[in-house]
Amino acid sequence: MAFERTCTPAGQAITLRVIFLDACGEPVDVDVGTLELYLYDSSFDLDTVEAAVAADDFTGATTTVAPASITNIDTGFYEYVWTTPAGGPAGTWYDVWVGDIQTTMVARILSTEIVVGGSWSEQSLDYNQLVVVTLDETIAGSVSGDTLGEDTILTFSTIYNPLYASTDLVRLEAGPWLDGIPDDTLCLMIHWSSIEADQYAPTGGGHCSQRLAVAKTKFATYDAMIKLLLLPAGAGPKTKRLADLMIQNNTDFKGILDELKDLRREWLRVINAGGCITPGQGFNPSFAVKGLYDPDRRPIGRLWFNSDQFPYAVPNQNSKIRPRGYRRFRHGHVDGPTRSVIERSILARYSDR
Repeated sequence: MAFERTCTPAGQAITLRVIFLDACGEPVDVDVGTLELYLYDSSFDLDTVEAAVAADDFTGATTTVAPASITNIDTGFYEYVWTTPAGGPAGTWYDVWVGDIQTTMVARILSTEIVVGGSWSEQSLDYNQLVVVTLDETIAGSVSGDTLGEDTILTFSTIYNPLYASTDLVRLEAGPWLDGIPDDTLCLMIHWSSIEADQYAPTGGGHCSQRLAVAKTKFATYDAMIKLLLLPAGAGPKTKRLADLMIQNNTDFKGILDELKDLRREWLRVINAGGCITPGQGFNPSFAVKGLYDPDRRPIGRLWFNSDQFPYAVPNQNSKIRPRGYRRFRHGHVDGPTRSVIERSILARYSDR
């Protein structure tokens, strides 16, 4: 396993790398015979290491690496495979790279975190995970001794959640259209359709939970069917001829998809409404009129005169007639004096309160 500078266990190998550049920033090899590498353990602080570089005195280094152990990978690119001490000490170790570029000394201080000890974790399976088991080709039978010959890969998935429809329900709705699709692929499509159903459902209270659960199941069923039927499985009309024998399948595949999309759309509306409507029901709001059923509420609209008490000729053009007299009230047509009595009684009734 390759470790990084940010965390390397004690006793493990890590590759230390550096790139030397010239004054223009281009990679360049150091002068021949001038490359040096020094390691300082965690007992040294950065100030001490910088002082050693400034004085060009590395006699106090923990380890001096032989130049022959350093590999020149490319122009200006050097690396050294370092096996860290098994006993540590833990902490920040410094590697100092020194070399001359055109007779001028160049030094670079890098650091690596060495750690000791460890921890533990428990491996467990959760929802919606794909588990891959690889059997090595060298595995042999206990009796025959024959090996597998090649790596064998086995896969299985854990329980999908959410999953608002079963594979049996979807196959029952689809009929023979999905016979060639395995159950795991079917479950995966239902799972993604169920996630979409949760996204479309409103949050907060006010839901009709029982109807909403049914709507999610219906939506996931039809949405998964659409996804599966759109897979490149060769669905659609087919024609095959052999001499005088012709077999033709003229199933209207597009018509089936259109029907499924309509069903999906209807149940999507139910989900979006929190299950508080039924398929085909609109979102039109209900109106309320204050005092609609108040028995003393005056009529709304035109107030017609009583034709028995007020005869008039049929006009041959638009005309307005506004006589004082009989008007239609809730209890029928009354004349002026009677109307005044009614109005006075109403006023007296409410003035006593």
